[in-house]
Amino acid sequence: MPLGVAGEPLTLSVQPSHASLLQRLPRHPVISLVIGLLLAYLLYLVLHGYTRLARQHRRVHAANTELRREIRVRSQLQQEIEWLARHDELTRLPNRRLFMETLQANAAQRPLSVLICDIDHFKRVNDHQGHLVGDRYLTQLGDIGRKVIEQHGGLFARYGGEEFVACLPQAGGSQAVAIAETLRRNVQDAALAHHDDSTLTVSVGVVTLEKGPLDVATLMQAADEALYRAKAEGRNRVKAAPALAVTERA
Repeated sequence: MPLGVAGEPLTLSVQPSHASLLQRLPRHPVISLVIGLLLAYLLYLVLHGYTRLARQHRRVHAANTELRREIRVRSQLQQEIEWLARHDELTRLPNRRLFMETLQANAAQRPLSVLICDIDHFKRVNDHQGHLVGDRYLTQLGDIGRKVIEQHGGLFARYGGEEFVACLPQAGGSQAVAIAETLRRNVQDAALAHHDDSTLTVSVGVVTLEKGPLDVATLMQAADEALYRAKAEGRNRVKAAPALAVTERA
Protein backbone atom coordinates (compact mmCIF):
# COMPACT_ATOMS: atom_id res chain seq x y z
CA MET A 1 0.00 0.00 0.00
CA PRO A 2 1.64 3.30 -1.03
CA LEU A 3 1.74 6.05 1.62
CA GLY A 4 2.99 9.60 1.51
CA VAL A 5 5.33 10.93 4.20
CA ALA A 6 6.60 14.48 3.93
CA GLY A 7 5.62 14.47 0.33
CA GLU A 8 7.67 11.36 -0.33
CA PRO A 9 6.01 8.13 -1.35
CA LEU A 10 6.47 5.29 1.12
CA THR A 11 5.88 1.65 0.30
CA LEU A 12 5.26 -0.99 2.99
CA SER A 13 6.03 -4.61 2.25
CA VAL A 14 5.66 -7.74 4.41
CA GLN A 15 8.45 -10.44 4.31
CA PRO A 16 7.27 -13.69 5.88
CA SER A 17 9.56 -15.55 8.22
CA HIS A 18 11.07 -18.94 7.44
CA ALA A 19 8.81 -20.61 9.96
CA SER A 20 5.71 -19.06 8.48
CA LEU A 21 6.77 -20.16 5.02
CA LEU A 22 7.18 -23.69 6.27
CA GLN A 23 3.75 -23.57 7.81
CA ARG A 24 2.23 -22.45 4.53
CA LEU A 25 3.87 -25.32 2.56
CA PRO A 26 1.52 -28.15 1.79
CA ARG A 27 2.47 -31.22 3.85
CA HIS A 28 1.61 -33.95 1.34
CA PRO A 29 4.74 -33.66 -0.83
CA VAL A 30 7.00 -33.76 2.24
CA ILE A 31 5.29 -36.81 3.64
CA SER A 32 5.47 -38.52 0.25
CA LEU A 33 9.15 -37.74 0.00
CA VAL A 34 9.89 -39.12 3.46
CA ILE A 35 7.89 -42.26 2.77
CA GLY A 36 9.64 -42.67 -0.57
CA LEU A 37 13.03 -42.36 1.09
CA LEU A 38 12.07 -44.89 3.75
CA LEU A 39 10.82 -47.33 1.15
CA ALA A 40 13.97 -46.88 -0.89
CA TYR A 41 16.09 -47.53 2.20
CA LEU A 42 14.06 -50.61 3.08
CA LEU A 43 14.43 -51.87 -0.50
CA TYR A 44 18.17 -51.30 -0.25
CA LEU A 45 18.30 -53.28 2.97
CA VAL A 46 16.31 -56.12 1.39
CA LEU A 47 18.49 -56.21 -1.72
CA HIS A 48 21.66 -55.95 0.32
CA GLY A 49 20.53 -58.79 2.59
CA TYR A 50 19.53 -60.92 -0.39
CA THR A 51 22.90 -60.31 -2.03
CA ARG A 52 24.75 -61.32 1.14
CA LEU A 53 22.62 -64.43 1.51
CA ALA A 54 23.24 -65.31 -2.14
CA ARG A 55 27.01 -64.96 -1.64
CA GLN A 56 26.87 -67.06 1.52
CA HIS A 57 24.81 -69.68 -0.28
CA ARG A 58 27.35 -69.84 -3.10
CA ARG A 59 30.19 -70.18 -0.59
CA VAL A 60 28.35 -72.93 1.30
CA HIS A 61 27.54 -74.73 -1.97
CA ALA A 62 31.17 -74.50 -3.08
CA ALA A 63 32.34 -75.76 0.33
CA ASN A 64 29.89 -78.69 0.19
CA THR A 65 30.99 -79.55 -3.34
CA GLU A 66 34.65 -79.52 -2.28
CA LEU A 67 33.81 -81.59 0.82
CA ARG A 68 32.00 -84.22 -1.28
CA ARG A 69 34.95 -84.32 -3.69
CA GLU A 70 37.37 -84.73 -0.78
CA ILE A 71 35.23 -87.53 0.66
CA ARG A 72 35.19 -89.31 -2.72
CA VAL A 73 38.96 -88.98 -3.06
CA ARG A 74 39.57 -90.27 0.46
CA SER A 75 37.13 -93.12 -0.08
CA GLN A 76 38.92 -94.12 -3.29
CA LEU A 77 42.29 -93.92 -1.55
CA GLN A 78 40.98 -96.04 1.32
CA GLN A 79 39.69 -98.63 -1.12
CA GLU A 80 43.02 -98.66 -2.96
CA ILE A 81 44.92 -99.07 0.32
CA GLU A 82 42.65 -101.93 1.37
CA TRP A 83 43.03 -103.56 -2.06
CA LEU A 84 46.83 -103.24 -2.00
CA ALA A 85 46.92 -104.75 1.48
CA ARG A 86 45.39 -107.98 0.12
CA HIS A 87 46.65 -108.12 -3.47
CA ASP A 88 49.91 -108.35 -5.34
CA GLU A 89 50.53 -105.17 -7.30
CA LEU A 90 52.40 -106.88 -10.17
CA THR A 91 50.12 -109.81 -10.96
CA ARG A 92 46.91 -108.28 -9.53
CA LEU A 93 46.35 -111.60 -7.75
CA PRO A 94 45.39 -112.02 -4.10
CA ASN A 95 48.50 -112.00 -1.94
CA ARG A 96 49.63 -114.24 0.91
CA ARG A 97 47.55 -112.33 3.44
CA LEU A 98 44.29 -112.77 1.52
CA PHE A 99 45.14 -116.43 0.87
CA MET A 100 45.52 -117.05 4.61
CA GLU A 101 42.28 -115.21 5.30
CA THR A 102 40.54 -117.39 2.70
CA LEU A 103 41.89 -120.54 4.32
CA GLN A 104 40.55 -119.41 7.69
CA ALA A 105 37.21 -118.47 6.13
CA ASN A 106 36.93 -122.06 4.79
CA ALA A 107 38.21 -123.71 7.96
CA ALA A 108 35.05 -125.81 8.28
CA GLN A 109 35.04 -127.04 4.66
CA ARG A 110 35.94 -130.70 4.14
CA PRO A 111 37.68 -131.73 2.03
CA LEU A 112 39.94 -128.71 1.75
CA SER A 113 42.86 -128.80 -0.69
CA VAL A 114 45.87 -126.53 -1.08
CA LEU A 115 48.29 -126.25 -4.01
CA ILE A 116 51.77 -124.73 -3.96
CA CYS A 117 53.11 -123.93 -7.43
CA ASP A 118 56.71 -122.91 -8.13
CA ILE A 119 58.24 -121.84 -11.47
CA ASP A 120 61.11 -124.14 -12.40
CA HIS A 121 64.52 -122.46 -12.80
CA PHE A 122 62.98 -119.00 -12.59
CA LYS A 123 66.31 -117.48 -11.58
CA ARG A 124 67.56 -118.21 -15.11
CA VAL A 125 64.86 -115.94 -16.51
CA ASN A 126 65.93 -112.97 -14.42
CA ASP A 127 69.63 -113.66 -14.93
CA HIS A 128 69.56 -114.14 -18.71
CA GLN A 129 66.45 -112.31 -19.92
CA GLY A 130 66.05 -109.60 -17.33
CA HIS A 131 63.52 -108.73 -14.65
CA LEU A 132 61.07 -107.20 -17.12
CA VAL A 133 60.69 -110.55 -18.86
CA GLY A 134 60.52 -112.23 -15.44
CA ASP A 135 57.71 -109.89 -14.38
CA ARG A 136 55.85 -110.59 -17.62
CA TYR A 137 56.13 -114.34 -17.06
CA LEU A 138 54.87 -113.97 -13.49
CA THR A 139 51.89 -111.97 -14.71
CA GLN A 140 51.06 -114.49 -17.45
CA LEU A 141 51.35 -117.41 -15.05
CA GLY A 142 49.06 -115.55 -12.66
CA ASP A 143 46.44 -115.20 -15.41
CA ILE A 144 46.71 -118.89 -16.29
CA GLY A 145 46.42 -119.98 -12.67
CA ARG A 146 43.47 -117.69 -11.95
CA LYS A 147 41.47 -119.08 -14.87
CA VAL A 148 42.12 -122.69 -13.90
CA ILE A 149 41.50 -122.34 -10.16
CA GLU A 150 38.51 -120.00 -10.29
CA GLN A 151 36.70 -122.43 -12.60
CA HIS A 152 36.62 -124.78 -9.61
CA GLY A 153 35.54 -122.17 -7.07
CA GLY A 154 39.02 -121.68 -5.62
CA LEU A 155 41.39 -118.82 -4.97
CA PHE A 156 44.74 -118.45 -6.75
CA ALA A 157 47.27 -116.17 -5.07
CA ARG A 158 50.88 -115.09 -5.31
CA TYR A 159 52.66 -116.49 -2.27
CA GLY A 160 55.93 -114.67 -2.80
CA GLY A 161 58.68 -114.53 -5.42
CA GLU A 162 57.96 -117.19 -8.05
CA GLU A 163 55.67 -119.19 -5.76
CA PHE A 164 51.88 -119.28 -6.16
CA VAL A 165 49.27 -120.99 -4.00
CA ALA A 166 45.68 -122.07 -4.42
CA CYS A 167 42.89 -122.78 -1.96
CA LEU A 168 40.29 -125.29 -3.19
CA PRO A 169 37.36 -125.75 -0.80
CA GLN A 170 35.35 -128.94 -1.32
CA ALA A 171 38.01 -130.39 -3.65
CA GLY A 172 39.06 -133.91 -2.75
CA GLY A 173 42.54 -135.30 -3.26
CA SER A 174 42.07 -136.76 -6.76
CA GLN A 175 40.22 -133.67 -7.98
CA ALA A 176 42.91 -131.36 -6.58
CA VAL A 177 45.63 -133.36 -8.34
CA ALA A 178 43.68 -133.18 -11.61
CA ILE A 179 43.33 -129.42 -11.26
CA ALA A 180 47.03 -129.10 -10.53
CA GLU A 181 47.82 -131.15 -13.66
CA THR A 182 45.64 -128.85 -15.74
CA LEU A 183 47.51 -125.87 -14.37
CA ARG A 184 50.89 -127.49 -15.09
CA ARG A 185 49.92 -128.36 -18.68
CA ASN A 186 48.48 -124.92 -19.38
CA VAL A 187 51.71 -123.27 -18.25
CA GLN A 188 53.76 -125.66 -20.37
CA ASP A 189 51.55 -124.91 -23.41
CA ALA A 190 51.76 -121.13 -22.95
CA ALA A 191 54.95 -120.88 -25.05
CA LEU A 192 56.93 -119.16 -22.32
CA ALA A 193 60.58 -119.91 -22.91
CA HIS A 194 63.98 -119.56 -21.28
CA HIS A 195 66.88 -117.88 -23.05
CA ASP A 196 67.90 -121.25 -24.56
CA ASP A 197 64.36 -121.80 -25.93
CA SER A 198 63.60 -124.48 -23.35
CA THR A 199 59.99 -124.36 -22.15
CA LEU A 200 59.12 -122.63 -18.91
CA THR A 201 57.48 -125.15 -16.57
CA VAL A 202 56.11 -125.34 -13.04
CA SER A 203 56.17 -127.90 -10.24
CA VAL A 204 53.15 -128.29 -7.97
CA GLY A 205 52.66 -129.73 -4.50
CA VAL A 206 49.16 -130.77 -3.42
CA VAL A 207 47.70 -131.56 -0.01
CA THR A 208 44.13 -132.32 1.06
CA LEU A 209 42.64 -132.05 4.54
CA GLU A 210 40.00 -134.79 4.75
CA LYS A 211 38.84 -134.34 8.34
CA GLY A 212 39.78 -132.78 11.64
CA PRO A 213 40.47 -129.17 12.55
CA LEU A 214 42.38 -126.82 10.27
CA ASP A 215 46.03 -126.39 11.22
CA VAL A 216 47.38 -123.96 8.63
CA ALA A 217 51.04 -124.57 9.51
CA THR A 218 50.66 -128.35 9.15
CA LEU A 219 48.71 -128.01 5.92
CA MET A 220 51.24 -125.66 4.32
CA GLN A 221 54.17 -127.77 5.50
CA ALA A 222 52.69 -130.87 3.86
CA ALA A 223 52.07 -129.01 0.59
CA ASP A 224 55.61 -127.61 0.67
CA GLU A 225 57.10 -131.08 1.19
CA ALA A 226 55.09 -132.36 -1.79
CA LEU A 227 56.45 -129.49 -3.88
CA TYR A 228 59.99 -130.34 -2.78
CA ARG A 229 59.46 -133.92 -3.96
CA ALA A 230 58.23 -132.67 -7.34
CA LYS A 231 61.38 -130.56 -7.65
CA ALA A 232 63.65 -133.39 -6.52
CA GLU A 233 62.13 -135.88 -8.96
CA GLY A 234 62.81 -133.78 -12.04
CA ARG A 235 60.45 -130.75 -11.93
CA ASN A 236 57.53 -130.06 -14.29
CA ARG A 237 55.31 -132.45 -12.35
CA VAL A 238 52.62 -132.64 -9.66
CA LYS A 239 53.14 -134.45 -6.38
CA ALA A 240 50.52 -135.01 -3.71
CA ALA A 241 51.13 -135.33 0.00
CA PRO A 242 49.24 -138.03 1.93
CA ALA A 243 45.76 -136.86 2.81
CA LEU A 244 45.63 -135.21 6.22
CA ALA A 245 43.23 -136.29 8.93
CA VAL A 246 44.15 -134.11 11.88
CA THR A 247 42.85 -135.38 15.22
CA GLU A 248 41.32 -133.07 17.75
CA ARG A 249 43.60 -132.10 20.58
CA ALA A 250 42.38 -133.05 24.04
